Amino acid sequence: MENETAFKIVFWASTAMMFVFSVGILLLLQQIYHITLHKIQDEHPDDLTVTDKQDGSPDIFSEREMKVLLLVLEGYCSADIAGKLDISIKTVDYYKKKMVDKTGSKNFMTVIRYAIDHRILPPKELKKQTNSKN
Repeated sequence: MENETAFKIVFWASTAMMFVFSVGILLLLQQIYHITLHKIQDEHPDDLTVTDKQDGSPDIFSEREMKVLLLVLEGYCSADIAGKLDISIKTVDYYKKKMVDKTGSKNFMTVIRYAIDHRILPPKELKKQTNSKN
């Protein structure tokens, strides 16, 4: 009986130690993963952008947000954009704010810069905007 109790104690103690060890290993692997991911992001930020489009541009904005962005590039104000998309001016401003938040920008002008730097705007749209100014 005494041997059986000692065996159970040793069994459960070793099981608990293995569990603690396994959790420790998992936490260590998680830390290594995060450190590695941050290092890669710092060194190659453009390589980690999720792309869903055929042209390879990042899919960060919704279709409606892209329409607002493109209309701003064409020189339309919020009221004109609201009229073109048949939405309220507040909704246009909401889309602009969402784009500012998504990109971590300070204002909407820096969203445009972000979109250019991260190749979110299709090249044909940028070319079209440049040609329309000349």
